[in-house]
Amino acid sequence: MNMINIGLTGLNANKTALDVTAHNVANVNTPGFSRQQAMMSALAGNNILSAGSGVEVASIRRISDQFIVKQTWAATSQQAASNANLDSMTMLESLLGGEGFNISAGLDSLYSALNDATLKPESTPNRQQIINEAKALSRRFNTL
Repeated sequence: MNMINIGLTGLNANKTALDVTAHNVANVNTPGFSRQQAMMSALAGNNILSAGSGVEVASIRRISDQFIVKQTWAATSQQAASNANLDSMTMLESLLGGEGFNISAGLDSLYSALNDATLKPESTPNRQQIINEAKALSRRFNTL
């Protein structure tokens, strides 16, 4: 009777292995699918003189290239970080470049007033223009 049980465990283990193979074949065109493999192990015998009790499927393992998996994870993380950065920069650009809030134009006006003042430092209107442009720029910053 023991030989029949040993044969039965072999049949059951190979049925499970065939199920795993069928699963692999069914998912061959599934994107991101990793094939699986049934891992067999011997069953110990009932006593020291026994040749063994057959075989069983100890586990089913996923076969994949860990380097590629890690590279995919890193690239996906980098893409998500870049997208978040793009969203932040787009929002900042809309704030800085918006109508009436254009910081760049305010900085250009202040720089122009400073350049005019370097030509005639003693000119009171040039000094007043610097003050006015600085105030206008500070108002633009305050409206952000």
